[in-house]
Amino acid sequence: MPRHYTREALTRLLSGPADPHVLDRAVDHLVQCRRCRNTAAGCLAEAGAASLPVSTAGVRSALQVVVQAGPGRLLEALRAESWWADLRSLTPVKQVKKIRSTAALQSLAVFEACLAEARDLALTDPFAGEATARVAWTLADLLPEPRYAPELKNDLRGEAMTVMANCRRLAADWLGSVAAIDEARQYLALGTRDPALEAGLLSIHSSLCMDIGEMDKALNLVRRSVEIYRELEDDHGVSHAVVQEANCLLAAVRPAEALERAGFALDRLSPHEVRLKVLAKFIQVESLVLLGRPREALSPLAEAKRLYRPKDTELRLRGLYFQAIVLDATGHPREAENLLRGNIKAYLDQEQYKEVFTTLLTLFECLCRRGALRKAAALCEEAIAVTSEAGEACNPLIRRAWEELLATVRVRQLSEEELVQARQYLVRHWSGSKGGPFALPRLEAAVARIAEASAPPPPLPPPLPAIPSAPTSLRAVREAFNEQQVRDALQATGGNVSEASRILGMSRTTVLKRKRLYGL
Repeated sequence: MPRHYTREALTRLLSGPADPHVLDRAVDHLVQCRRCRNTAAGCLAEAGAASLPVSTAGVRSALQVVVQAGPGRLLEALRAESWWADLRSLTPVKQVKKIRSTAALQSLAVFEACLAEARDLALTDPFAGEATARVAWTLADLLPEPRYAPELKNDLRGEAMTVMANCRRLAADWLGSVAAIDEARQYLALGTRDPALEAGLLSIHSSLCMDIGEMDKALNLVRRSVEIYRELEDDHGVSHAVVQEANCLLAAVRPAEALERAGFALDRLSPHEVRLKVLAKFIQVESLVLLGRPREALSPLAEAKRLYRPKDTELRLRGLYFQAIVLDATGHPREAENLLRGNIKAYLDQEQYKEVFTTLLTLFECLCRRGALRKAAALCEEAIAVTSEAGEACNPLIRRAWEELLATVRVRQLSEEELVQARQYLVRHWSGSKGGPFALPRLEAAVARIAEASAPPPPLPPPLPAIPSAPTSLRAVREAFNEQQVRDALQATGGNVSEASRILGMSRTTVLKRKRLYGL
């Protein structure tokens, strides 16, 4: 994980014997980081003043190892990327088989290339990202001892498991993510106790807590991460964690604090950190809208749109979302509704149901605020229909929450406090069915009049004829059919998920979910 070295850490590194592979990882960073090289040079310059605990000769010798090893390490990294390019086309099982049988692939450089690939995949395909992180975890096990110290291998296992935890979080596998975080923590406790690795794990844990609505815990975790990065003098790590902290504050409906923290991060982000800049700008946009200052939000929104590429689907959809809320807040509801409906369709196509429901709720809020209660009721009915389409991907409490919103909006308009309550409920209960139902006060007399005026329910259909005892439940039959369907398609395409999804008429994400569910 990229980080800067403190003067104390470099002093320890340059002062005497160090594990060669811990030194290798430091070399990778020092060769590419001018700041840390300058800090190392400063440590060396101070050696004559006895600021280092060993002789100047020892320090110079250690530094010479770092400097001379640099080009060789860069060359090794380039070779590892080439080897990984060959492995990339194989299935994870075949990747592991190849690594087991090829000693040259059992190296730290190949591990780093594999884990970097897993991090990139996590954002677009978390199932593929987890599979690749699992390969990296296996590779860490295969690194030969004593060439690679046990403590270093535990660090690598912990890093791989941290990436797996994030992949599971992005795939809405909350329990799996918790299990991976616990396992990563156990590995890191047996490793070199690198604080940067701990900070990275805290960041992922904070994101998970925010996803499942544990906002106070999320804030505590990310603030601990900020403190660790600050102690490491890692400006990039601090900025990244502060953007995450601002996002937590925004989700907890604390826009003034979120605005301040986003500004703090933007003042410290380097020009090449485009993604973090865009996310911080988006936080500013939403915070200003919530604070009743939508026209001020136009500037950070325009700056964000100039930064990201149109081909970046995730940021483009987020940009359209924030453009919609600014349009609505500045008196352009029709344009806002068109953009939000486009986002809902895009998220449905990608089966990103959490984003679907949060965007639906944003549109619901816009309709309620302008008194379009009939359209708001129709939107609730759409959301209820989507919960059926989502199946097991949707918490049953979410459907009941939309039913409650429908019943209320048929009678009266919701207050701002109730809209905030609905949003917080949706976020906090997305992950599981624990907790009480969502309820709002309604005008009971009006509800009774609506019930009396509605048409009587149709008569119940005649009972079905008795069926002999079946060997299994309907659910089991359906699951068996789904498993066989995916199995046959994967066999027919030689394991090609994209081709199998085309044959089945399903999205690639659905095929990957079922493949993982059934262990295919």
